[in-house]
Amino acid sequence: MREILSCLLACLVLSGCGAVNNGASSRYDSKAAEANKELAGYRYAYVLVSDIVSYWEEAAMGDPYSVYEKTNPAIVNPSEIVKEFLEEKGYIVLPSLDGPLPGKCFVVGIEESRHRTSAFGTGIEMTIRFRDAETNRMLLTVTAEGIEWTKTNAARSAIRKCMKLVFPDAASNH
Repeated sequence: MREILSCLLACLVLSGCGAVNNGASSRYDSKAAEANKELAGYRYAYVLVSDIVSYWEEAAMGDPYSVYEKTNPAIVNPSEIVKEFLEEKGYIVLPSLDGPLPGKCFVVGIEESRHRTSAFGTGIEMTIRFRDAETNRMLLTVTAEGIEWTKTNAARSAIRKCMKLVFPDAASNH
């Protein structure tokens, strides 16, 4: 009986261990270096509005005689994180694409590709696409997974990994 329980426990733990995407990768690996050089020719960027990643953080509070549950919202806006990276790299982030473009501009789209929960935390895979604003030609697509204890931290981690693929010399304070 003990062996069966041990085997069952091992199966349950290992069932949550498969990685959606181990680390980070560029979907156009052969063109990644070329695309990074191509992005250097751009001065303006526009970041599409993305879905906000949120969850309710729960914690038990109180003393041994009265315990109550407290919930706090935790929110991350992927678009804002990407805008900060781009501004740090010297790009001018446009508030909209209305009217004529002031110069060479690319558009950034962000989406949550996959989401999973395992024994090691929450995993979120994010995909970021860079397209030319005038021709809509795909410049670069990067995908990365962040695994953290909370959904919002996992999203932040995945976005950081994606942006560091595009800008390997980006500062680590994001």
